[in-house]
Amino acid sequence: MKNVIMTGATGMIGSLVLKHLLQSDEIESVTCFLRRKTGIESNKLIEIINKDFENYDDLDEHFKRKDICYYCLGVYTGTVKRDLFRKITVDYTAAFSNKLKEHSPECTFCFLSGAGADRKEKSWVAFSKDKGIAENALIKLKFEQLYIVRPAYIYPVEQRKAPTKSYAFMRKVYPLMNKCYSKGVITSTVLAHAIFRLGLKGGKKVTYENKELKQFEEEQTELIKKEIEKKKRKKRKEKKLKKKQEKEKENEKENENENENEIEDEIEKVDENEKEEKEEEEKKEIKKKKKKKN
Repeated sequence: MKNVIMTGATGMIGSLVLKHLLQSDEIESVTCFLRRKTGIESNKLIEIINKDFENYDDLDEHFKRKDICYYCLGVYTGTVKRDLFRKITVDYTAAFSNKLKEHSPECTFCFLSGAGADRKEKSWVAFSKDKGIAENALIKLKFEQLYIVRPAYIYPVEQRKAPTKSYAFMRKVYPLMNKCYSKGVITSTVLAHAIFRLGLKGGKKVTYENKELKQFEEEQTELIKKEIEKKKRKKRKEKKLKKKQEKEKENEKENENENENEIEDEIEKVDENEKEEKEEEEKKEIKKKKKKKN
């Protein structure tokens, strides 16, 4: 059973990852750092309302004994000013990951990055440069396992209000993009499931680009189908075995009953023989008495 820590649980992807975590039998607890509550009721869920994502000094205990981290905190390009975008993308990530490394160094860290992240840190695009800086900082921390996912355009399966006009436009042209350039798009459900499975089951590499994420999710879906089929076969086998055992018990009981009946028959026969012998003896005795009288 795994203990999970995560951020961004109320976001488009984080909320879907959280659902997978709460539904999984392999997860014992999920500690979420949030600005507002999720509204979800679950015995597994621990919600930590935190307003300062650069300071966790009073929250050390919540970072201890964690097995998996899902870092899904982020902000859409164009929705905040440049300085705040950098703070959220770079500084928030650094503060959280450093605190986690301090208390759970063997934790598996899954980071929601994005296509075009520039680890050379030279891009003139704020998103690419800042995501690259954040990725480099995580790599330097040397977590036991680190998975960086770089989705391209994410299509929201559960409809949400578009944060900008460009996102609204992308949503409208998604069917065409998916048909003409499928490796450049991914659905929110596919991405969330891929991230969830990477943290839980592990992957073969550190960085997963959009196309690789879709391939990984397909592989994991196939594995799940095989696992389900395996469980069904096991259940059928157990059912057959149980039926066989019940049949054997029935046969044993029938044999016991037959043996008991045979014993009862033998006893009856013995009793009859004894009775006949006794009657014969009595007859003989009567004859003797008659002879004596004569």
